[in-house]
Amino acid sequence: MARRPDARAWAYLDKWGQQAGQLVGALAIARLAGPEAFGTATLALLYLLLVQGLLLDGVSDAVVRQRHLSRRTLSTGFWATAGIGLAGTGLTALVAPALAGAAGLPALLPLLLLAGLSLPATGPGAVLDGLARRQRRFRRLALRSLLVTLPAWGVALWLAWRGEGALALVAAQVLLRWLDLAALALLFRLPGPRLDRGEVAVLARAAADGAGMKLTGFLHLQAERLLVGAVAGPAALGLYGLGRRLVDNAVFALGGVASGLVFRDLAHARPGGATALLARDLRRLLLAATPLFLGLALLSEPLVRLALGPDWLALAGFLPVLALAGLVTSVAWLLIAALRALGGGGVAVRANAALTLLKLAAVAAALPFGLAWVATASLGVALVGLVVWGVMVGKRLAIVGRISGRQPA
Repeated sequence: MARRPDARAWAYLDKWGQQAGQLVGALAIARLAGPEAFGTATLALLYLLLVQGLLLDGVSDAVVRQRHLSRRTLSTGFWATAGIGLAGTGLTALVAPALAGAAGLPALLPLLLLAGLSLPATGPGAVLDGLARRQRRFRRLALRSLLVTLPAWGVALWLAWRGEGALALVAAQVLLRWLDLAALALLFRLPGPRLDRGEVAVLARAAADGAGMKLTGFLHLQAERLLVGAVAGPAALGLYGLGRRLVDNAVFALGGVASGLVFRDLAHARPGGATALLARDLRRLLLAATPLFLGLALLSEPLVRLALGPDWLALAGFLPVLALAGLVTSVAWLLIAALRALGGGGVAVRANAALTLLKLAAVAAALPFGLAWVATASLGVALVGLVVWGVMVGKRLAIVGRISGRQPA
């Protein structure tokens, strides 16, 4: 009798389905739009990621991390993130003209305004997604991804075919967020409209660590894109941004799932069992990630030529380096999740902030020499970070081991 897929398999299928849809859609739009339009859209999406990290991600993560999640906490988190998202939309409308003017890109203004419309759906969707993961309903989440991805990218491809490439890329993200919330609302019962002041205070305190980590993580991952866009312009950002997207989709599909699973495993591990669980999850990640990223590095030129066309051939010059950095980053994500699950969230934020400053300095120094040097600087900082995270996790495991050894059997 065939064995049914377990929860871990459905979790990977869900994440891989999302990332595959994102990747195929982005490649198709990039081929139709060209580097400059793609780079302009990337600026709008970078702004969106920053606002989400500042306003929403910490709260939604705090809801999911609660050891005992009551309906009152769930309802407060859901509606609080909806209200914060609405405030973010209003903030975007206020600052978008100034941001577009500072960038010298009038075409950026409508993209920022459109991107802001996704914020009211992002937080509530993340809360429901996290609730489903707590309940291990990964099969439903995989179905959700299928229902959401196809129509969102279908509309985006239609816009790109009509010559609205930059608009298409941003519209895809907005549609994904709202369709995601709608699908989750169909699959799971929405919490009632309730806000509890005490729960808001608890979530705000719990969100501080998560929001800080998300913000430093955003800067660490996007530092080179921010600098490339500011210094070299949208066409260079389009080239570099698409290369990073190719790699990041693979990182999210592998490292993102693995880090979420190891966080759950270690947060609820029995005393003395954390090291074995971490080693098991690390082996599984390496078995999946190593052939993927090495294959991308070796096949960069034919992939770019076949999928994107001649306008994008410059990307093949530095995509192999980005692919190697992606392998390192996937492992680093798993170690960061392990560190947070073992109670090292505060030190993880500080270490990530220091690595971010190092990355900004390295990328700024490399930028005058071209995008290949920027990619090499990013790889170098990723390797330094891997050593840092490995040492910190080792120390944390030793501390946890000593504490568990003193506990009565």
